[in-house]
Amino acid sequence: MIESISKVKVLRILLFIQLQYNNDRNMRLTVLGFMRLIPKIFNLLLVTLLVFGFFATILVRLYKQDFYKCVNFPSGITINTKSDCYSWGGDWVKEGINVESFPAALLTLFLMAST
Repeated sequence: MIESISKVKVLRILLFIQLQYNNDRNMRLTVLGFMRLIPKIFNLLLVTLLVFGFFATILVRLYKQDFYKCVNFPSGITINTKSDCYSWGGDWVKEGINVESFPAALLTLFLMAST
């Protein structure tokens, strides 16, 4: 019941925007300008996705196995490879941010670009 009331309140905001749109010329120009920009925004998103996809493919091909680390091994020992890690009783695990697959590489690139 409470959820349906909150949905009705959201719809009241849309009514206010419609009244503003009908009464205010500047509001109409703003909305029409935004509507004209939507195809350009989608084009920009598509180009960005293609560029990120290109670099994500390169990351997966070059650095697929490089984002692993050894945990739970005795201190004072230098671990360089997966076999060293297993021979000392450690666990070879993926780090949180990795490029193991194409979607993971895309997410890593997005995180790097947005921070």
